[in-house]
Amino acid sequence: VLEMLEGTGIAVFASTPLVRGRAALGLPDALIHALAPARGPAQAALQFARSTRGVTTTLVGMRSAFASRVPRVRT
Repeated sequence: VLEMLEGTGIAVFASTPLVRGRAALGLPDALIHALAPARGPAQAALQFARSTRGVTTTLVGMRSAFASRVPRVRT
């Protein structure tokens, strides 16, 4: 899918890149250090998702569609 969208200008959002914390478990120390020096497994997993070619950004903490809505500001 990422290859298909490349060059189209369509933004790609990675949702739940940590897989509720499971993606960060059991990563080898060398991989953690390579992806996120002086940080931890969760940051390494996020960096992996963010550095994937074609991914524009990652969404973290969006448990429901409601949580991802931007509140409207009344003027």
